[in-house]
Amino acid sequence: MQKLVVILGTNASGKSELGIRLANHLGGEVVSADSRQVYRGLDLGTGKITPAQAGTVKHHLIDAADVSEYFSLAQYQRAAYIAIDSIAGAGKLPLLVGGTGLYISAIVEGYELVDVPPNDQLRAELECLPLAQLVERLEKSVPGAASRIDQSNRRRLIRAIEIASAGHPHSAAQKSSPRYNCLQLGLTWPREILEARIEKRLRERLAKGMVDEVAGLRSRGVSDLRLEKLWL
Repeated sequence: MQKLVVILGTNASGKSELGIRLANHLGGEVVSADSRQVYRGLDLGTGKITPAQAGTVKHHLIDAADVSEYFSLAQYQRAAYIAIDSIAGAGKLPLLVGGTGLYISAIVEGYELVDVPPNDQLRAELECLPLAQLVERLEKSVPGAASRIDQSNRRRLIRAIEIASAGHPHSAAQKSSPRYNCLQLGLTWPREILEARIEKRLRERLAKGMVDEVAGLRSRGVSDLRLEKLWL
């Protein structure tokens, strides 16, 4: 199996910096695993790498979609597979770097996905239900599916019900076919240090114009609801 280095961790833990350093040291390229950095225009708010950093190591799947577009997990997985295989085919080491756990799991575990668009009406109905009822509803749709999903993860449960309701019951019960031999490196800090790093980073982003960045997106017609959904 193709080797893949995975760098994951908590917010402000230094994943991007480590990814760049390792890619330079090992002769590799970075594939982003961030569900917000995939969108153009969310630069300061998502902590994208600077142009100077981008000039040292090639990055993939940053600015891959317009912020007004729906970019699914299945779309991400397909694009990430292509990027990883292309990097490896060029004789370089692919590094998957980011903090979106579902993106990372989709690649590391090799989820077998279907590309079902979001059903806003169904989601609004499901959001009102407690976790126990979501589990019960999923079990009624796809017996045994809930046992293969984190039952404390509301988003995963709702998505599984959504997939089943679209006529893909077997895909709601997550199946996996791993494609890579992964070395996973997890980063974090003691809580007090991590909180200080997060505060410092937030102040720096605000000083650089993060509020203006959001105002610019709104002036381009990106709705408040769309922006809210991106951060939920």
